[in-house]
Amino acid sequence: MNLKTKFEQWTKGEFIPKNPDQPETLGGMGMLREGEWRQPLLIRLWSISSQFYLKYWQWIIGILAAFALKAF
Repeated sequence: MNLKTKFEQWTKGEFIPKNPDQPETLGGMGMLREGEWRQPLLIRLWSISSQFYLKYWQWIIGILAAFALKAF
């Protein structure tokens, strides 16, 4: 397993089933379990901060420019 595959699996997180007693497959149709993917804390923080930046980038750049102009 190479580094890229390990990184992709790490960013995806682990699957937390809602009902751990439920079988993984039903008649060979694949994964039908209900649950959620739990990402690592670092990935969640990165996702939240990038969403915040993409939503408020005008304010962030404006505030940084104002501080930069005030410093000079």
